Amino acid sequence: MTSSSPKSRTAAGLPPITAAKVAAAATALTARKGLDGWSVRDLAGELDVYPAVIYHHIGGREAVLQAVTERVVAQMPCPPVELPWREWFIEFLCEGRKVLRKYPGVARRLYLAGPTVPSAMRIIDRGVTVLQRAGFGDESVDIYSFLVGTGFLHVDLEDDRAERLEERLDARDAFLAHSNREETPGLAAMAAQLGKRGRTPQEITSDDERAYRYIIDLCLDGAATHLH
Repeated sequence: MTSSSPKSRTAAGLPPITAAKVAAAATALTARKGLDGWSVRDLAGELDVYPAVIYHHIGGREAVLQAVTERVVAQMPCPPVELPWREWFIEFLCEGRKVLRKYPGVARRLYLAGPTVPSAMRIIDRGVTVLQRAGFGDESVDIYSFLVGTGFLHVDLEDDRAERLEERLDARDAFLAHSNREETPGLAAMAAQLGKRGRTPQEITSDDERAYRYIIDLCLDGAATHLH
């Protein structure tokens, strides 16, 4: 008579599954495949459990996505409230971008669904408070939403562009045909600018970082015009 298979992970000599382990595995999957690149079944395979175990410990896919978002946002900086408002947002958005780029798709979720996870609450409270103290008054919430929303949206676009690198390079090469055309000076200027950009992954990463910082600076300049 054959022995029956173990009825629990403990009996099989495996560590127990917890909600934290499920969230950690889902976060690791997100880093490798992006937030939309895996299913609950894929996650169960990573943990060597049945999908029902995921539902038992956390819930359905939406609950797992919330858990992943919480873990990612918890890694983002929350600068001290004493910082001047401009420096506060430069640190949060530029350092936060480095975190979000490690987990493709999370920036899009934050932009579309809103930062509803617990770790985001402290960041929102502090960011709005910094703007209120700076003198933005009743516009503080709108200014915060504009700055953070623009930053998250741009990271989302970077996530998408990273998956289409060859297409980007081909489109850039095609645009270079407009170089030195006097009849279209605007297109010629654009082609000249594109021609200065790198092609290696390291060069493209540096170009993207500079472009992101430039956009953030423009947004901060625009916000400053509303300072009372």
